[in-house]
Amino acid sequence: MKIAVVTSTGELGGAESIDIHTLRRLCYEGDEVEVAMPAEGGLRSHVEAIGARCRVIESGHALDGLSRRYDSAPVARADVLWAAGAYQRALGQWLSALQPDGVLAMGFRAQLALSLPAAARRIPSAWIASDYVPTDTIMCRAWSVLARHVPRIVITYSNAAAAQPALRGASTCVVHPGVEAELFPVGPDQRERLLAFVGHLTPLKNHLGFIEVLQQVREVLPDTRGIIAGKAIYRTGPHSDYAEQVRAAVKAFDDPDVLRLVEYPAGAIGELLRRAAVLAHLSTVPETFGLVCVEAMASGCPVVGFSRGATPEVLGDAGVLVAPDDLRGAAKACVDLLTDRPRRLELLRRGRERALSHFAADASGVLGARVLRTAFLRPKDSGHLPRRR
Repeated sequence: MKIAVVTSTGELGGAESIDIHTLRRLCYEGDEVEVAMPAEGGLRSHVEAIGARCRVIESGHALDGLSRRYDSAPVARADVLWAAGAYQRALGQWLSALQPDGVLAMGFRAQLALSLPAAARRIPSAWIASDYVPTDTIMCRAWSVLARHVPRIVITYSNAAAAQPALRGASTCVVHPGVEAELFPVGPDQRERLLAFVGHLTPLKNHLGFIEVLQQVREVLPDTRGIIAGKAIYRTGPHSDYAEQVRAAVKAFDDPDVLRLVEYPAGAIGELLRRAAVLAHLSTVPETFGLVCVEAMASGCPVVGFSRGATPEVLGDAGVLVAPDDLRGAAKACVDLLTDRPRRLELLRRGRERALSHFAADASGVLGARVLRTAFLRPKDSGHLPRRR
């Protein structure tokens, strides 16, 4: 089967690192996969490494303004429409030349761009809805209508994401992402009092909230340190102001050795999670999954997170949940874990078991590939789509 894939970015973000397991499985099982990225970036090498072809079809920077999730700067509507039309024509020409059996859109912008060119050519399509999509604007409501009528299947990372209002009435299938356990071996039982925080430098990840939590923890446990692992995000508008706020807050903290901001290279987050005693996951908006929580569980690092979005679904009984936006509650939960070694070790054991049994990369890739192939078959041959809820 020949499958065309359109991504929303040329960089390897969290969603792309999740979706690549499905693409790898398709290539491994003999499908011909070609990926079109809207800009050159680090994703190319990862796509080519799994045996897929890769090309860049420029989307134009005006379309970056479509990101509501990352508070992108507003762009003139005429500029957006012009860029969208040009991008759709380019994608259409690519599809006409490639003549795939099915097309897969990875992310919000890819879905909006790919739907019309694929539908006009009667090519079966599938979407991966990696975000929560609001329904308070005309564009987002139009996306919701498209989700119900255009793709044969919409893949989500969690039941929480599948239940979002924007997907009401759409044919959805939950494919829980997974991690490669060998890349996240469990760390030692005995660990220093180190709080970890992982997330790109945008306000929704709540780095400033983490700094406040660390300050409160240190009022009780002065020897506690913190590390923020993150970097500025790509092509979704200007975030330099927020990144500078975070850097300034880190610099102004009690002691330069107490809190550090580190940009870890791809694949090195596991090293931090094997050292840390607790991972704080404090997003200000619902997450459709939260891959770093699984990576932390696999590494034996208990997670303290807000009880919103998919976080309760991911952690189960292997983490600590506090009320959304309750930074004081998060700080208390961190103190409790840092001072209650038996409790921390129990969560370490539960987390490792849960990561291996519920969130294996191979199983995720197999299910994702199966869902796509079934969706792209002719209706008379398709049978029932596999579902995991």
